Amino acid sequence: MGRFAETDLRITADGDLLINNGDFELIHNAEATAQNAYCRLKSADPEWYGEQICASLEDLLGMENRAETAALGEQRIRDSLTKDSLINSDELYVQGTPVDKSTILFFVYFNVSDEIAPIGFEVSVNLSAGIALRRAT
Repeated sequence: MGRFAETDLRITADGDLLINNGDFELIHNAEATAQNAYCRLKSADPEWYGEQICASLEDLLGMENRAETAALGEQRIRDSLTKDSLINSDELYVQGTPVDKSTILFFVYFNVSDEIAPIGFEVSVNLSAGIALRRAT
């Protein structure tokens, strides 16, 4: 499994730090990895730390909804999440599925331990409008 012994500051979906009773709220292990993955999926290079670790799915905007576009998105997601061993490639599942004329829905799941259910995200890329990302349940 990837690096799951981490601690990080909790952030909102908008990237704001969470403060509770005057202290920064912390997250650990699987939740820290999930938050790191969320940020990578949502961001475009070089927005984050100056490293090229983001999926940069915004680059798909304007492309045609074809199998090649879905494959490119899948590869960007895999590269982003496996770079620097955040998640091991054999613990990662990524599938892009066209859902209408202009939208590809990417299902992203990875294992964090044998005791916890896989963490998942649904990334909706509307090739003419933008990206929506949510944690799968």
